[in-house]
Amino acid sequence: MWTTLAEAVVITPSLSDSRRAYVDQLGYREVWRGPTPDDGPDNASGLQGAPAMTLASSSGHPFRLHLIEDRSAEPAQAFAVPGWAALELVVADLHGLAARLDKGVLPWVGPPRRLELSFTDKISAMQVRGPAGELLYLTEIAGETPGFALPRAKSEVDQVFAAILGVSELDRSAAWWAETLGQAVPKPIASRVTGIAQAYGLGDDARHQLATFPLRDEALIELDQLPPQPALQSRPQPQPRPRAGLAGVTLTGRGGGEARHLRGPDGESLTLKGA
Repeated sequence: MWTTLAEAVVITPSLSDSRRAYVDQLGYREVWRGPTPDDGPDNASGLQGAPAMTLASSSGHPFRLHLIEDRSAEPAQAFAVPGWAALELVVADLHGLAARLDKGVLPWVGPPRRLELSFTDKISAMQVRGPAGELLYLTEIAGETPGFALPRAKSEVDQVFAAILGVSELDRSAAWWAETLGQAVPKPIASRVTGIAQAYGLGDDARHQLATFPLRDEALIELDQLPPQPALQSRPQPQPRPRAGLAGVTLTGRGGGEARHLRGPDGESLTLKGA
């Protein structure tokens, strides 16, 4: 069983802009800086030697966010094509955080609001866009969530607890992820996804099918079905150089073993460690 959402990689056109967003605005701390090593993340192939840094939450949670600079990359439009689109971070006081965020650094995509969920009224969230085009869901969990193991923030902005993937065929992707993670194929649910609505010019009331895979560390992987459009194409596989935005995630398990680098049905990068 893959137990931990351990790492994520963001390819950014400007390392300084991304640092301003995550460190100055969200309170993450820098734990490493240097050139991308030759044995760096699989999803940063071709960027060895590029400026990079690793960030962590001030709570001490072990999740690590790797930022790698590629000045030639254009900021991504999350959900415009299949692939990694968003990270979800747990926060202590959503409205207080929203009030002090600089919209010039982290533009709002969706305002703070309580989520309309059948199983709880304790979750509020907003969405902002990072400098590389990645979406960040800022989520406050104010109480128990029946049926879900979700974290409570121990700092103003704590760890990433969900990675969101836009997919071209939900059934195909859910089957691949279920087999890869050793889980049952989940039953899809319908939900609003602000990032998809904006990317495709849909109304806020549009519902999109999604499936979630829980991990044992109060984290999850979410697959969001993208609208069928003629222009919707899977990413090239493999990519000669990463595009800007969220490039991949790493999950860890219990035990030893070398890292395995996988590509999912839409070319998404996944690293598995410790199996």
